Amino acid sequence: MKTLVLVLLLFTTPAFAQGEEMTVLPAGEGRDETFGLCTACHNTAIIRRTRLSRPQWDGLMDWMVEKHGMNPLDAELRTTIVDYLARHFGPAATPPRARNPFLGSGAGYAACPNRQQQKNGARGNSFPRPFFFEGSIMGFTPAIRDALLGVTTATLTTVLLKKGVRFCYIAGSRPLVSGKNRRIAGPAFTLRFTPTREDLATVDSWSSPRSTRAAIEAMEEGCVAVADAMGSQAAGIFGDILCARMAKKGVAGLVTDGMVRDGAGVLGTGLPVFAQGSVAPASLAALNFVGWQEPIGCGGTTVMPGDIIVADDDGAVVIPIALLEAVTEAAVEQERLEAWIMREVEKGVPLPGLYPANAETKARYEAERG
Repeated sequence: MKTLVLVLLLFTTPAFAQGEEMTVLPAGEGRDETFGLCTACHNTAIIRRTRLSRPQWDGLMDWMVEKHGMNPLDAELRTTIVDYLARHFGPAATPPRARNPFLGSGAGYAACPNRQQQKNGARGNSFPRPFFFEGSIMGFTPAIRDALLGVTTATLTTVLLKKGVRFCYIAGSRPLVSGKNRRIAGPAFTLRFTPTREDLATVDSWSSPRSTRAAIEAMEEGCVAVADAMGSQAAGIFGDILCARMAKKGVAGLVTDGMVRDGAGVLGTGLPVFAQGSVAPASLAALNFVGWQEPIGCGGTTVMPGDIIVADDDGAVVIPIALLEAVTEAAVEQERLEAWIMREVEKGVPLPGLYPANAETKARYEAERG
């Protein structure tokens, strides 16, 4: 059975594999099966730039069946492919420094012949929607989401700094009312505005295929909308009706370096919003919406579609997807350590050697943890 499936995969591989040879994947047991299966829907770049654990690769198979209509694999073939992916594209491997792995070449899953039904809805520019996995970006599992919801953005900026990422904080994105928003975490759905131009920023543009309305309809449940408004304070990018629609769709929140409008109404939608504040003028007064799901600069920080956004009362932080697992693990441990340090401070322990913790303090901390 496994041999028959492999033959079918190899001889029905469509245009996604054109220009690619099987040798682009590392040699080893399972390479032929993996190449044949995966190039039925996309090229191999998304595989080669992804780093997941074996359980995550295995879960991805279920997601492909459930969300994209892939025919279920027999147990032997599935084990072969998952073992190959985990062996050659696991978290321990160092990914190449390249563009965001979740931005495809423009083909993506929408044209996948294995897909049983086509999802409707407008897209942004040439960038396909990010690769969603169990309602979020591949690798952004419920366990990681829950862990990040227990970590402050202050801790995340410190962890990212230690890992060499200095520009991760979106300046200007603060909760509309401090203390009222819950912490949010989710994959970035990016939106981009440019300075207004009278022939483009018209009331009719609100009904065009490339509008904020169309972008909102393309948002997935659990994503965080991140809007580059160039820091403008002259107009609000979204009002209460658009925010209400986002809340209804299950969008986790809105982050922008600009403003919103209908402030009281926006707060009434329950959508967590992080912005500079609220103003009366509509976006057209100062801004022109030009696209979504493309790289943006927001609050002095580059945001790629699919980067992970965490926002709380201190603002919003961008976690590069390639660093997600390592940053989450380190941030959770940092929170534990700092909670212990705070208890030591309350006991009257002096700061030198305690914070930051020296070797003796760390040893004492580990001993008390057991």
